[in-house]
Amino acid sequence: MISLMLIDTMDVFCSLFTDQVVVALDNVPIYVSNAVKEHREYLEKRGLTLYFLTRYSPALNLIEIILRKI
Repeated sequence: MISLMLIDTMDVFCSLFTDQVVVALDNVPIYVSNAVKEHREYLEKRGLTLYFLTRYSPALNLIEIILRKI
């Protein structure tokens, strides 16, 4: 159910842009659900590319960078 709400939100998001858009996602279960996987090709045809971060990406996580300096 929540996956379908996410897909609907992404679909609306696609309609807001005329150019190609890339969205970076972590590996939260909702993002890697079967429903999202099944709609990924459809979203890419609409101009929305889903880019999944590696499982552990401290260099891409602002809080990790800040905590290293404390």
